[in-house]
Amino acid sequence: MVRPCSMDLILLSLVSARSPVFLGMFASGMREPESGRVTLHGFSVEVVQEMLAYMYTGRVRNWEGNAASLLQIADQYLIPGLKVEAERVLVQSLNVENAAESLLLGSLFQALTLKEETSDFIQS
Repeated sequence: MVRPCSMDLILLSLVSARSPVFLGMFASGMREPESGRVTLHGFSVEVVQEMLAYMYTGRVRNWEGNAASLLQIADQYLIPGLKVEAERVLVQSLNVENAAESLLLGSLFQALTLKEETSDFIQS
């Protein structure tokens, strides 16, 4: 189930340092600085937790079933290291059943490595 996920003010400096999108939210006239909260829509709580874990530690604890969503959240919030790692995981798991979806993900989220590796996989 996808539901809104909020971050407390304590995390704001961390996420601002790791993502120019979050930095922009807090530096601008948006409501986040006043409320001390950010609500992320469209991602499961688990994916947001994994993103935060990556921001803290540089690692994702659970890629299983989350790689595509982590690629999306990394692209949306401009977290390049997470995006590279998500691409790597998706490339390593390429198979006949997921090649079309992987090619689509590569195109949608400007994941050039994923797109190229998937194209090569399909052509071979």
